[in-house]
Amino acid sequence: MSKTQAGTLHDVARISGLSIATISKYLNGVHVKAENKSKIEHAITECNYNVNFFARSLKTGFSMTIGVLVPNMASAFYSSLMAEIERTMTTKGYTLYVSGYDNNAAQENAKFRALISRKTDVILIAPEKLSEESLEIARANKIPVLFFDTALEDADVCAVVTDNRAVCRDVTRELLDRGFENIAVLAPGSLYSTTNDRCFGVRDAVEETGKNCVTIIPDLGSVANSYARTQKLLKENRPDAIFALSSGMFLGALMAVGEAGLRIPDDVAFIGYDNNQLSQTYTPRLSLVYQPFPQIAEAICEKLLAFAAGAECGGRVVVKSRVIYTDSIANMKK
Repeated sequence: MSKTQAGTLHDVARISGLSIATISKYLNGVHVKAENKSKIEHAITECNYNVNFFARSLKTGFSMTIGVLVPNMASAFYSSLMAEIERTMTTKGYTLYVSGYDNNAAQENAKFRALISRKTDVILIAPEKLSEESLEIARANKIPVLFFDTALEDADVCAVVTDNRAVCRDVTRELLDRGFENIAVLAPGSLYSTTNDRCFGVRDAVEETGKNCVTIIPDLGSVANSYARTQKLLKENRPDAIFALSSGMFLGALMAVGEAGLRIPDDVAFIGYDNNQLSQTYTPRLSLVYQPFPQIAEAICEKLLAFAAGAECGGRVVVKSRVIYTDSIANMKK
């Protein structure tokens, strides 16, 4: 067969050694054994097989599209996660329509309803102020909704989140156990359930240890605010350790520390969140709470494909974060 000639389903079956029924299950988003998945993907590449998604959508009634809404399109966290999700969903024949709502409740609800009108198969959203009325419209149109990163407490919607509270408790305990006595915790806007969970985790550690030497600085919201507030902190009451609860807080605080001429960890210990590339370019490498994008994306894609196949999914999937401790918190007291 010519490399430019498109293969057929029978070619995929011949090369993979699997039945057409098994291959069809995989192409329609149904879970197959990892070994079979590998064989099918190899065969598809080998014979240049192209799925006719338009024909499939006419036959199945599905649009093969996923609507995605995020609070901030500029966020490194969301852009990295979307790249992981898109890689997987593209192999299943889905197209992602990604839009941001700029942390604006009116835009959030308007764009959510626009996705409903487009009849996407599923809507994936990191919600802030999504109304129950908007969710009811999605239910009435039989469009499943999946929350990710954040979850609305009063909404009965399946969600994929990370262990924000537990990991921030553990990090704060680590700093307290190492003897730091003036810990500044930089938090983004309290509008986010993720921020609230992280702050609850910090408070859990304080209550458990009885060491009241942690100050949470709330509602910073942006890199610029984190930078300005850290500058003020360093001049007025310099902390011996900084824990930044988001990648934006991480970057802003690090800029302020550098401009003040302070050394990490000699003058101030530092641990950040999510900005793995930044942490690796700094010397010493910065301690970091890392949310594993591949595992989060995998959990999200499993739910998306289950919804698209007509399954009913509820509850929360909690993905465990990983903490990387380095010499950036090495100036602890013994």
